[in-house]
Amino acid sequence: MEFVYELITHQPVPPALAAYFFVISIGMLVAKVIACFEIVTKPLRDGSDKSLWLMLVLFLPVFGVAIYFYKRETLLGLADDDTPF
Repeated sequence: MEFVYELITHQPVPPALAAYFFVISIGMLVAKVIACFEIVTKPLRDGSDKSLWLMLVLFLPVFGVAIYFYKRETLLGLADDDTPF
């Protein structure tokens, strides 16, 4: 990231920009770990293939996690009154 930024702008990376990307990357890593943990440990309701969902989350970093969390209630079979939030 820093190399590309310096190559384009011919300036060092500002610390605020580096911190922003660091926080975003840590957040995405945490979301990916949570999604992978849920896929591996919890049974899927409709018999979906766990390996397919795991590959989706691992190989499509942003979109795979977003799709999993969007479809999470139907995949895990959570009822409206059982939601943790």
